Amino acid sequence: MKILLDHHADCNKIFNTVYSPLIAALNVVGSLNVSPLKCVKLLIKAGADVKGVGTVSPLITAVNNGLTDCYKCLLEAGADPDVRDDFGHLPIEIAAYNNRREDVEILLPVTSRTPYVRDWSVDGIIRWVKSMPSVEV
Repeated sequence: MKILLDHHADCNKIFNTVYSPLIAALNVVGSLNVSPLKCVKLLIKAGADVKGVGTVSPLITAVNNGLTDCYKCLLEAGADPDVRDDFGHLPIEIAAYNNRREDVEILLPVTSRTPYVRDWSVDGIIRWVKSMPSVEV
């Protein structure tokens, strides 16, 4: 990736209508024995857009894939923790649904409170998500 970026590859080139190099890095790099975090940092340094396209955001992708270090980096670079996926779920809700308490703890202070979760705490969000009849993430 560094070689491509050093030769001025477009770090924001969209392919297949919504996928950017950042989204691709978060989805496939781990299977190639390459550090997703290293790729994310290189792409951000090169000017990659951390917001994504529509509801396909790097932050949602990182949370879905359990890439805590990557989404911390994305948040530091300005990713929006209040962006929702195609099903209307926030990153913090996805983390809670996937039993990632540490991720919920990290996302809680940066996520805007929602009116439908009465107890806006780590345990409250986890309880609320688990009480939903069917959650697709």
